[in-house]
Amino acid sequence: MKTILIFTTILFTNQLLFAIENDTIVSKDPENSKREIYIVKDEKGTVLIEGGYIGGKKDGLWRKYSPNGSLLEITAYKNDLKDGLEIIINKMGRLIREQYYKEGKPHGVLRKFSTDKHGRTDARLSLEEYYENGEISGFKRKTYADGSPQEDGQWKGGKRHGVNKWYHKGGALLAEYIYNNGVLDGLYKAYYSNGNLRQEGEYANNLEEGEWKEYNEEGKLIKSIKYKKGEIIKTKEYNSK
Repeated sequence: MKTILIFTTILFTNQLLFAIENDTIVSKDPENSKREIYIVKDEKGTVLIEGGYIGGKKDGLWRKYSPNGSLLEITAYKNDLKDGLEIIINKMGRLIREQYYKEGKPHGVLRKFSTDKHGRTDARLSLEEYYENGEISGFKRKTYADGSPQEDGQWKGGKRHGVNKWYHKGGALLAEYIYNNGVLDGLYKAYYSNGNLRQEGEYANNLEEGEWKEYNEEGKLIKSIKYKKGEIIKTKEYNSK
């Protein structure tokens, strides 16, 4: 009994010191008697963190602020785990990231927004991808700084699955692959920035298979290579003139 009393006293003292040093305010939520409102202020009285607890676990919306009072982050919690939408804002007040969570894991759409060197966003997406239970499962799209597409693909269980495409700056198709649970399996094509086909072939279980062809920028065939399980069997070059 004496040990428990001493431990409780030490714990209370530490919490009290923390509260004094960080100007932490804990109060009852007038709309929910089971919930405590938690606020941290700096020495100037500016709110830096505010949120709530139920039974010692984070619950509801938590907000973080910069020393000048601007909002930096909003995160939804349930049972001490992220659950719902999380929004990240930079010091310029621009939205740079939003992510959905379920029971502490990314679940739903993640969006990131591009910014310039001054931290200003232009409302263009730089990344958009879909999660299920903490893994990318669905679409993934990336863009270059000018807004043109960089990558567009399908995922399943955290692995590429289906058609995945990459692009040159400006939007011209660069390459397209077919994946099966993260393994290259199917047709492959690569292109020059002028749109002409550069190379084509097929993968089987991550290895080159069958006849592959290479072309020059004018679209003329310059080489063919035959593969078997990733090994070159035969090569033939063509006169492109």
